[in-house]
Amino acid sequence: MPPIKEGNPNCNANFQIEAAKKGLIVAKNKYVLRVRNDLLFKSDKFLHEYEKENQFKRFRHSVFNKRVMISSLFTLNPYALERMPFHFSDWFHFGLRSDVLSLWNIPFVDLAFMTHYNTNAHRPGSNILERAFNARTAIEQYLIFERFRNYFTELRLEGHNDTHSRKQSIDILLDNFYILDFENADVYFPKYEIDMYYSGNKNICVSQNSWETMAANRNIDYENILSLNSSTIQSLVISEEFTYIPAYFLKTKQGQLINRELVSESIEDYRVVQYGPHFRIKRGKYKAIVVVTTLKLKDARIIIRATCDHGKNVLNERDIHINHYENDFLDQGRTSFALDIDFECVQEWSDDFEVVVECKNVDQIAISALTLKRNSNPATRPTPNALIKIAAKPKPEKPEHEDTKALLLAVRFISFFMSQKMKRKLSRDPVLFFKDSKNILIYPIKNVYLKKFDGKN
Repeated sequence: MPPIKEGNPNCNANFQIEAAKKGLIVAKNKYVLRVRNDLLFKSDKFLHEYEKENQFKRFRHSVFNKRVMISSLFTLNPYALERMPFHFSDWFHFGLRSDVLSLWNIPFVDLAFMTHYNTNAHRPGSNILERAFNARTAIEQYLIFERFRNYFTELRLEGHNDTHSRKQSIDILLDNFYILDFENADVYFPKYEIDMYYSGNKNICVSQNSWETMAANRNIDYENILSLNSSTIQSLVISEEFTYIPAYFLKTKQGQLINRELVSESIEDYRVVQYGPHFRIKRGKYKAIVVVTTLKLKDARIIIRATCDHGKNVLNERDIHINHYENDFLDQGRTSFALDIDFECVQEWSDDFEVVVECKNVDQIAISALTLKRNSNPATRPTPNALIKIAAKPKPEKPEHEDTKALLLAVRFISFFMSQKMKRKLSRDPVLFFKDSKNILIYPIKNVYLKKFDGKN
């Protein structure tokens, strides 16, 4: 099926529905854990958390025989940035087998559903995130709404950000589900490890603590607990550890977001390849690091600038001159190149903080994230004319295809770690495979081979 929204891969929702049904039919125990195949629970700690659900009363929206446990990520807060009622996380479901099976006993999605916004306008007032949708709703919403609309005919969800039944969606969440924060479970989930620890997600999702507060006080207005204005949502608490901001929270004027990276190519004159995230930060000294996963250039200039107040207040700026660079960090056994800048915020609070990266004469640059950290060292004042030169490094001669045979044998030894997509890349063009910054598994073997190859010359 077509993608749910712009920039997403094709949707496999019908495969997900069919696989869940067949697996749950085969299961015979009273309780069942339906889970993604790349999410692993390392202990039974989550079971002890599930026992807490008995402490909370259930009311008129109860349909299941007992609450089903789900993840707080991504059980979206319908009062936050993306106003999406019934968007309950489908990463895992733990509960009575009969309840979980009934949840997945829904019809397949069809093409009309997946291309709804090709022929229908987005709702007036939709924000930029909400306008990215192609499908009528997210699959998570489809799963919940299909299950519960037969019990409560007053429910309404004409589009993904239709908020008419927003309060009822929270009632259904409280009566039929129990939320688990991953901080309270031992899990192995490398694909979404960044999301699990990114502090901003706590504002856009319903946390375990928020669920328990609402479940224990059903007479309160949910909006008072969950409603967040934009300044609250975008506030950033920077800890002593790195605060990680993925590329999809950043913006670009030159390139586009591809596979969770901001990618820009063929930049001849100064162009902005990254800006954002427009957070509110507190007084202090900081270090910002732009994580670059691809960098190819000759005689280029890169300007990195920390600003606030929509760029009106420049906190610091670096002007970097690089003679030649072609993903040299790979030869050093690293996965990225760091563009860093120290700066100081002298006001008690500064609004619309952002890090801007401008480039000139760059063939290709890909940015995966921005990290921020409080800095104990004094931040330098703005020095817009400062130049930092990186000398050109002799490039080793690249091995031809016939020189890679020994290395291929070593790569095959670890091939059982590799995805089918990586294997196809390897078979098509081994040399290109080695140069791909995503193929992390081959770094150590590649470095050993290149050293040996360089030693012959």
